[in-house]
Amino acid sequence: MTSTNSEFKPQVNEVNAVIDKLTEHITNNQDRLDFLDILHQFRHTFDTSIVTQAHLTIHHTIPTADARPTSVRPFYKTPQQREVLHKEVEKLLHDNVTRGSASPWTSPVILKKKPDGTYRFIVDFRRLNAVTEKDAYPQPTTEELLNRLAGHRFFTKLDLKSGYFQIPISEADKEKTAFVTQDGLYEFNVLAQGLMNAPPTFQRVMNNLIAAGRWNYVVVYLDDILIFSDSIKEHKKHVIEVLSILQKARFTVSPSKCVIAVEKVEFLSHIITVAGIEPSPDKIQAILDIPSPKTLT
Repeated sequence: MTSTNSEFKPQVNEVNAVIDKLTEHITNNQDRLDFLDILHQFRHTFDTSIVTQAHLTIHHTIPTADARPTSVRPFYKTPQQREVLHKEVEKLLHDNVTRGSASPWTSPVILKKKPDGTYRFIVDFRRLNAVTEKDAYPQPTTEELLNRLAGHRFFTKLDLKSGYFQIPISEADKEKTAFVTQDGLYEFNVLAQGLMNAPPTFQRVMNNLIAAGRWNYVVVYLDDILIFSDSIKEHKKHVIEVLSILQKARFTVSPSKCVIAVEKVEFLSHIITVAGIEPSPDKIQAILDIPSPKTLT
């Protein structure tokens, strides 16, 4: 399968290395060759060198009825923070995640410091969210997802790369996502973290995209896709069907978070095998690490 769009040509050597690594654990030589062939067939889906928007019929909307635009001045930033913010905004513009804006709506930016000293870029959409009509689209519960996976032998997990940034926003609503810095005003072209209805939109998109096999051989929770099968022969077919859907819609996945044709997989903080489902060790440890309650005397 080829693409005539020059923006979507994969970096061949890098993608080859990614595909080799994803299949190196498969011990049966014929099965490994088969999955190598499958992943090469859908190589564009594993190419993260270009930031792309998915081709979808569903776009994120921000219904605000007759609410007046909300506006907040930019928060104070130190010279160091302004430099960090400038670089982040330049990258977002370069990747077509955002564009310049002349919107009457404005939200401020927060830079949250991480343990490693770097900053996380966050737009404070609280005022916009306060006037946004709630989207009641349902999300599957952990219990029903895990119950559907029980008893199956082979699993492939796909994680969409920067999943929100692959979902377009309705043109009429882009101005509502505008954020302000000391350097200018910008708005999102794609779904942004912090928007109230972002999770329902993402779930709706994925449910509509992967409608045919959903619950039969694939479950979806936001940007996590888990394919499950009883036999390796079935699994090859199921993986082809899901990757075909993703590539047609021009979604890309994050290879470092994907696993292909394994018999043990972690999903929603649980370890799943044909023998059963149990909490992941990290989840158990987190519970054990909770400090004991102290009573006042």
